[in-house]
Order: sequence, then structure tokens, then C-alpha cells
Amino acid sequence: STQSTGQKKERARRSKKKPKKKVKKPLPEALDFCLDLLERLMDEDLADPFNAAVDPTALGLTDYFDIIKRPMDLGTIRTKLLNSEYQNIHQFASDVNLVWSNAILYNPPSSYVYKNAKKLDLLFKQKFVQAEKLIQLAPFAQRLMLQEKLLDLKDRIERLEFNFSELKSSDALKNGILAHEISVYG
Repeated sequence: STQSTGQKKERARRSKKKPKKKVKKPLPEALDFCLDLLERLMDEDLADPFNAAVDPTALGLTDYFDIIKRPMDLGTIRTKLLNSEYQNIHQFASDVNLVWSNAILYNPPSSYVYKNAKKLDLLFKQKFVQAEKLIQLAPFAQRLMLQEKLLDLKDRIERLEFNFSELKSSDALKNGILAHEISVYG
């Protein structure tokens, strides 16, 4: 062949199809709130053992998959949130609760992991209840903001109408100076 090895490699490199990047859709507001809650949880000092999947081989946990049928970790939950794999906040909460229940099931009550799972479970439940309330109130808050804007617009219109009526009755108008403007506007 007349092509050098370098040319063949270059041609092969260029001909390889580049993987398509997934276009990430913005999260619905409720799940965006869940992502924020999850990231705060992951930043907790106690959360370190839960932020990545358990590696039973590296940890010498030969019976891990005999006991834990559905492994879950906070990092996987974060990925699922970012990939829009949750349909609602309750699916998200179910996975977070699975992290804690797996840790509590597998580890002895005296262990660091068990104790931290219990603490984080309580913290998550408290924060999630708050999140649920805020999510439920969000549509009402949006409606309230729109109503406030509408009232503000009505107030402005009333002030403009008042100013216009004052203008109509002024001496300048009576003298015909603004007759043209009145014929155009009203």
C-alpha cells in the first residue's frame, strides 16, 4: 500500500463516528429543587460513604449482593436526576430512602455507616417534607405574583386615567391647545 502507517491511523481516526452528546433538558422545578437538596446532602460530612456505589470486592464484602438486592447511592441518584430519569419527586425520595435502608440493613447498629445512615435518613426526611411543602406552594406563589402584577398594572392605569381626566379639564385644553391629542387619544 502506498499510504504510510501514520496516514492510515489518521484516516481511521477521522472516520470514527463521534458519540452523540445527550442534550440535557432543564429539570422541572420540583426535580431541580430535589437536585439542590441532594447536593446539600452529599456535602454533609456524614454522607461520604453514601456518595458513590459500594464496591463489595474492594471492601471484601462477599455477601453484599446476597443481602442488598437493589444497591443505590447518592451519586447514582444525582446522575438519574440530571438525566431526567425520575418522573416525580416521590421516585427520587424512594431512591434516597433506599440508600439509607440498604446501609441500615447491611451494617451492624454499632457501625459508623449504620449510625450515619440513621442521621442522614432523619435529616433527609425533614428537608424533604419542607421541599414538598414548597413545591406544593409554588403554583400558588406564581399565581400570587401574577395577581400582584395585575393589581400594579390596574393601579397604573387608574393613575393614567386620572391624569388624563385632569389634563382634559385643564385651562390649556379648554383653550384648544391640546385638542389634537384629545382627538387622537380619546
